[in-house]
Amino acid sequence: LITTFQKYFRNNGNIVETAHQLHIHRNTLNYRLGQIKDKLGLDPKRYDELVILYTAFLNYELQ
Repeated sequence: LITTFQKYFRNNGNIVETAHQLHIHRNTLNYRLGQIKDKLGLDPKRYDELVILYTAFLNYELQ
């Protein structure tokens, strides 16, 4: 899910391009984004929550 989130963020939330880069169907990508929402309680499809997730992701990478 980390790689999925990273690609999704770097593609500015573009579902089609992210799915293409990950070599998965866009429905699979939506499922994975739903898993992120379920596990972390933040929806990566919402801009305000995406920023919080990305900040946490950066913190994770720095550790």
